[in-house]
Amino acid sequence: MRPPRLLVAFALATSSVALVATPATAALGPPNANTAIGGLPAALLTGDVDGDDRPDVVAVGAAIDVHLSRGDGSPATGVSLSAGATDGVLGDVDGDGLLDLVTLENGGEVALRRGDGAGSFEPRSLVASADGERRSVRLADVTGDGADDLVVLRSAAPDTALDVRPGDGLGGFGAITTTTVPSAPRSFVLGPLDGDARADVVVVTAQGRADVAYATAAGGFSGRHTLLDTTSPLALAAALGDLDSDGASDDIALTRGDGCSLTVELRQPDGTFAGRDVASGTDCRDNEGPVVADFDGDGRDDVWASTRYMGVGAAGVAARSQVDETGLGDGQRAAAVDLDGDGRDDLVVTGTASPASGARLVVLPSRAQAGYILLDEVGASYQFGDSTSVAANLASWYGGATDLATSPAGGAAVLDASGGVWQGSQFSREEVVGFGRLYDGEGAVGLAYTPTGQGGWVFTSFGRVFPFGGAPFLGDMSAVALNGPVLDAVATPSGLGYYMVAADGGVFAFGDATFRGSMGSQRLNQPVESLVADPDGTGYWLVAADGGVFAFGAEFVGSLPGVLAPGPTLNAPVVGMVAYGNGYLMVGADGGVFNFSNLPFEGSLGADRPAVDIVALAEHRD
Repeated sequence: MRPPRLLVAFALATSSVALVATPATAALGPPNANTAIGGLPAALLTGDVDGDDRPDVVAVGAAIDVHLSRGDGSPATGVSLSAGATDGVLGDVDGDGLLDLVTLENGGEVALRRGDGAGSFEPRSLVASADGERRSVRLADVTGDGADDLVVLRSAAPDTALDVRPGDGLGGFGAITTTTVPSAPRSFVLGPLDGDARADVVVVTAQGRADVAYATAAGGFSGRHTLLDTTSPLALAAALGDLDSDGASDDIALTRGDGCSLTVELRQPDGTFAGRDVASGTDCRDNEGPVVADFDGDGRDDVWASTRYMGVGAAGVAARSQVDETGLGDGQRAAAVDLDGDGRDDLVVTGTASPASGARLVVLPSRAQAGYILLDEVGASYQFGDSTSVAANLASWYGGATDLATSPAGGAAVLDASGGVWQGSQFSREEVVGFGRLYDGEGAVGLAYTPTGQGGWVFTSFGRVFPFGGAPFLGDMSAVALNGPVLDAVATPSGLGYYMVAADGGVFAFGDATFRGSMGSQRLNQPVESLVADPDGTGYWLVAADGGVFAFGAEFVGSLPGVLAPGPTLNAPVVGMVAYGNGYLMVGADGGVFNFSNLPFEGSLGADRPAVDIVALAEHRD
């Protein structure tokens, strides 16, 4: 996890609760900038062009318009240079630490404007004379020597090709190496895809096809193969990012020309294929394709496409989320950049709302949404922050509610002590464990979902596991005599494993869950109540009834014994903990909430204890 900015907020009045994870999500908008611009750009670029360590926006088209960041999310209009460009890219081609601008303009000329470090560019110098076959231009290290190379897409049947000119790091470019690409290319993206330092290429066409080729030290590309062929008349667009949280920006997001379909190609760091995920929707707009960025600040890349924001989980599963409309029509250009300095990428979009309004530049800020739901033993819920209500109204013959989980697919589910899961729009009960399958003294204590939200697991106090909705059975503790009852269980971020924790602090790992240690052999002041998996998949935390936290492979960010002055005690024991922002939340048995994270404290029930005990806390999700 990233080092936290610790915020401790709590209420010392408390009586009984269990927890489930509570990360923040994000929404985009409403706009905090909506500015008239001279015309629709051919390319929308981002980078620090004035040396103030804040990223700026450069719109490239009939003019080169620089919009300088003020740090408040609303860029100020800077210089405007005449260009007549059809494409452009920022990069430090001469090694002076300043961003330069390479453009494609005037019938296919390639021009270089060196950055002056003050928010503008020096007069252009010609890199290549006019060639009407040139379609787009990029900068990337194709040869692997550390200097950016010039890559130009040239399209004229039958000779459709990528031309690579190696950069010398001083602003010059060498001789051309040409590689043939599919006919009717629309655009291309560059980045390492096979585990080496060289930038490989994904070329997408106007006929719904995407090809991959791998860079060679000589500056060309080889091993070309078709990644996806939709046999559709709709063009594709592509972007690269780390969509499976493996630390490599080698995953490929492909959107259909109308923005209604997103295909995510997941790859291992060595370039081997790891899987595919597809999301689709309605109310789409034509635009130039996906934007990949970390919109919610969780360290994982997300995808924006055609007025829609898709949060991508640890396993690369795209969850569709409504985005505030830009008010712009088709033909949008978009880019992601943190314009307000909050650590989350904002979305900059250009387009035309109507012929009368002309071209506009709109900034949709990323807004963190934080919140949590508390559930009492009869199914009444208590909402804090951005969370939404849950209504189960469990009858006493089911043993009452024992856990609450929010699904990645949306909505929440309640677990009752008899092993039934209450979910769906009508909150109907699904008998997961089955009548008569629980032993005397055994109860259902934990509920966890797979990343798709279509299935999950019910965990019992005897350490048994009951999958539902197609989730795999990965093992349990049914053949082992436990020293204490299982009190909590969580799935790993990938959904390919799970952890259970017993009252004595023993931890049991299954599937891809990695055992990092436990308190099972240690003498405890208070029993362990909950286990929380670190969202980055590296480890987990345990919390005891006195609020003591034990970190195993995850960063310790505080505990109640560490912040309480000598003397004061909790009115009721801590009974659970969840991941929250870059830290965690604890909850007491009376609904008192204790926040160790960078997200705001949204309140608790500590001073207004409900008539019956709180039994669970769950996360907010869009």
